[in-house]
Amino acid sequence: MRFPRLDWIDRDGKLLILAGCVIPAVPATFNPVDIESSALQTALVFFARGVGGLSLIILVVVFAEKVGRRRLLVVLTLMSAAAAVAFVLPSNLWIIMPFIFLGAVGGGSIGQALWQAGIADTAPPHRRTDLYAVYHIAVEVTSFLVLLVVVPAAFLVVLFDLSGILEDTPLVIASVPLLLAAAFLYSRVSPAVEAPAEARKPVNPFKLPSRRVIFTLSGLLGLNTLAANLLYHSVDFYSSISWSEDGSLGKPITFLTSLSLSAIFSIPALWLVAKIANRFGLVKILALTQMAAPLFIIPLAFLPAGGLSVMFWTLYFVLRRMSALLRVSYTMGVVAPEERVATAAIIILVMVPLGVVTPVFGALFADIDQVVIPLVFGGLLAIVSSLALYFKFRNVKPPEEIEKEASDTP
Repeated sequence: MRFPRLDWIDRDGKLLILAGCVIPAVPATFNPVDIESSALQTALVFFARGVGGLSLIILVVVFAEKVGRRRLLVVLTLMSAAAAVAFVLPSNLWIIMPFIFLGAVGGGSIGQALWQAGIADTAPPHRRTDLYAVYHIAVEVTSFLVLLVVVPAAFLVVLFDLSGILEDTPLVIASVPLLLAAAFLYSRVSPAVEAPAEARKPVNPFKLPSRRVIFTLSGLLGLNTLAANLLYHSVDFYSSISWSEDGSLGKPITFLTSLSLSAIFSIPALWLVAKIANRFGLVKILALTQMAAPLFIIPLAFLPAGGLSVMFWTLYFVLRRMSALLRVSYTMGVVAPEERVATAAIIILVMVPLGVVTPVFGALFADIDQVVIPLVFGGLLAIVSSLALYFKFRNVKPPEEIEKEASDTP
């Protein structure tokens, strides 16, 4: 498979792709359990995270176009860098609480809404899916390079019990220069990534022209996310129990090998699925990839650690990455440019809470040895939500697909 030159992506798109490959891991790495604190203080940590995330959602949905996408990207990235300072401060919960709030605001996945909307017009409309594919491929290359460091380190930790030596703190502090570099790259992006001049004002999502499409799409994608997370966490917890008799290295080796292989195989797969979607339609291929993923994760609850499990995990991860690519391209294509930030933010707003809730149910069913219940429910929900997505939106197409159909009509 031949990858073409990227001269069809403008300068802003290349800057955003390069900056977007930097993952702000500071908030995800911080663990309040590591600090000696009462139950009330621990609750306050999660409250600060929740308030920080909610503040960002309100900021992004309502004020992003007024404040400016570039400005917010720079500020939020700098907030993530500031949150890393908490790891060099004394382990006092009250001292680091402001940094927890900043980390939730600056480093949450909701910040991707600005990025997704900003990059959408940095390539010709008919190549928008290819554009997002290039970004996802760049992320996979970066992830694989990181795994080349993380995987050997993880094996050393398990084999030689080095958990007290290889701490997370140095890695988090080392991420600060990368975040500063990302903020610099965002600052070099031109005003062309902003919304049209007449749309640079506060947004009421309930009055957007495409509000019915946005909220219905968010609900269906949220249901599929609920199904995917329930399946993943149920299999993850159950396999942790069933694989424990195979030895302590059974799951780590299987999982890390699968992650490494999926990063490699995702590179051609993402480009291939972009081309297939361009040919047959985004929503059709999106629904198919969402329905196919459960077929590879459900058997993992009953397979032993080893080669077959590695194959199924790898295929599952690849399919989820393919559907993520198509989801972003489709949602950014069916709404107007000034609606893109609000659309991406609302979708993420629906998805993120579901990712927090489902591990609880996965652990609960695995603990009582009833993994079949969440597997059946999650599998059916994934299929139903994907079919509903297709039949509801099969006639809601991005402009480039409408133009293609018109040009193909004799």
